[in-house]
Amino acid sequence: MANEPLNRPQMVKISKIELETPLIKTLYFDSIPFSTNTYPGQFIMVWIPRLDEIPLSVSAIEPELAITVKKIGDATNALHALKAGDRIGIRGPYGHGFSVKGEQSLIVGGGIGMAHFLYLINELRKTSRKITVINGARTQSEILFLSKLQQLASNKIECIFTTDDGSYGEKGFASTIASQKLQEESFDLVYTCGPEPMMWDLFQATKKLQTPLEACLERFMKCGIGLCGQCCLDPLGYRVCVEGPVFTSETLQNISDFGKYERDPGGKKIKI
Repeated sequence: MANEPLNRPQMVKISKIELETPLIKTLYFDSIPFSTNTYPGQFIMVWIPRLDEIPLSVSAIEPELAITVKKIGDATNALHALKAGDRIGIRGPYGHGFSVKGEQSLIVGGGIGMAHFLYLINELRKTSRKITVINGARTQSEILFLSKLQQLASNKIECIFTTDDGSYGEKGFASTIASQKLQEESFDLVYTCGPEPMMWDLFQATKKLQTPLEACLERFMKCGIGLCGQCCLDPLGYRVCVEGPVFTSETLQNISDFGKYERDPGGKKIKI
């Protein structure tokens, strides 16, 4: 009975909405409907009444619960159409999150993958001596949390922005800049989330240097609690919603799907 609330959507009211980029919004809520602790990297199942339920990362927990949503389909379009005062259902949190440890951390995010990392940064600030954040996007208008990260930048938090087209920050891929940074400095742990080819390149770079890495993977999810098998990874059968979404480098090296394959909504394996 103690876990029953986790498997039933709890209705929450949207308290405010922030436009982060032309296609990304952050929705804040007036309450936190969780009976358990939440950790950076975990996700919640978000129910849009009369439409659908989708997994989304928790982008903030203090002072308000928040989710950051990119407009990419029917469900996310519906979320973008909501206004302050509207209600949606939330259940969770689910999965394993990031480890919050180490004195020197490197965070590498790409696109909407950065949605996990404001929460993580706030937790790491309590223990880390230095946090280096590399935030990559295709172009300046698509950089997520640009102003928020600029405000956080300090002697303790170094923020590096990269764009594919060179319109802001350093020109190039986030994984390329991160690989250079790994050659220059020593890190206790590397965190990453974003396009899987980017995370695969970073995994290879950290593997050569024997630097621990934790990557947050994204897969189609229907139930969020390990029953449907939609998000299973070959050959170990790990479920992204239960054993993940955050996996260590030791586990990633035994997952043949990582960086190569995902499954479509029907469960068919397709190349990334």
